[in-house]
Amino acid sequence: MRTTLNRQNMTIQEFRDYMASGKPVVGGGDVHMMFHQLSQEALKITAEINGKYHTPEQLHDPSTRVHS
Repeated sequence: MRTTLNRQNMTIQEFRDYMASGKPVVGGGDVHMMFHQLSQEALKITAEINGKYHTPEQLHDPSTRVHS
């Protein structure tokens, strides 16, 4: 099954493989757009974690989403 984020044409695994290859990231391309989208998601998660209390179980259990 292909897991994609929003409207990107790239899976997370394809993104990881490309980044590991050492090839350059071209501005505006699929890799760049995925990079931007993932970084925005990381910022959102960080803000949510830092913005209110979460139990250790919430933070460590991958089935628990601390952000909406």
